[in-house]
Amino acid sequence: MPDDPLDGLRAALESLGSCVATHPNDWGQYSLDAWLYGIVVGWDCEDGRDDPDHEHDDICANGAMRELAARHCWSSDEVSRLRQYRDAFAAALGLPPVPATTRGNQ
Repeated sequence: MPDDPLDGLRAALESLGSCVATHPNDWGQYSLDAWLYGIVVGWDCEDGRDDPDHEHDDICANGAMRELAARHCWSSDEVSRLRQYRDAFAAALGLPPVPATTRGNQ
């Protein structure tokens, strides 16, 4: 176990992220699963985190998040909150922020 408790938390979050990202579950089928996936992995395009030259297309800006919000009747406030939780989760892992241009209207 690491000396710094935050290092242990980061390791736990990385493990959770790996488990969710590689599990064959259909994470969009049920609202709770989709919400958890949205926090841990994210439904928005995050290619801009590592590649500032990534050119976002319509799928990046209006893809999965819009589809999942409609499927699960998430309001724009809920989508905003989910994105805030995703940003906080990513920040805890030391990831750079997602460029705002990545995110669509919903």
